[in-house]
Amino acid sequence: MKSLGSILQAPPKAITPETLYLVGLVTVASFLQMGMFLGAVGMARKKYKVVPPKIDGDPKFNLVYRAHQNSVENYPIFLAGLWTAAIFFHQVPAAIFGVIYMVGRELYFRGYSAAAAKRGPGFIISSLTLLALFSLTALGAASTAYHAYAGHHYLKGLLSYIPVPFT
Repeated sequence: MKSLGSILQAPPKAITPETLYLVGLVTVASFLQMGMFLGAVGMARKKYKVVPPKIDGDPKFNLVYRAHQNSVENYPIFLAGLWTAAIFFHQVPAAIFGVIYMVGRELYFRGYSAAAAKRGPGFIISSLTLLALFSLTALGAASTAYHAYAGHHYLKGLLSYIPVPFT
């Protein structure tokens, strides 16, 4: 089994389809998920008779609309974290955290659409996942910068003791 240090891409490998295909697939899946959230808002507009451009109406419509709006607000942060973690660290952990984020967003959307008090678990999962993606990016970028200036991969040595089930 390889170690985390042996797969760290510091400095990053060339950006090619082979080094980023997993996050590409997660990105496509997340596009579809955001489209489904948008469709749920459209259905809620019809059900609760909220005609565009109005964004306020029946309290149940407002829940669906806010769940979608919050997902839209977090989406650029997610995409930036997903891709920078894949580039500076490795695509496999980035893609895994990307899928976990999407599960968290689904739980958040369903929970918030039912009742504002039910959004908590999905919010926690997606927030912690964003923190994990940020951490991977920060570690990989710091290791790359250190290598560029000092010629040494400090992070590869530190992470060489952590086994990973992927390559």
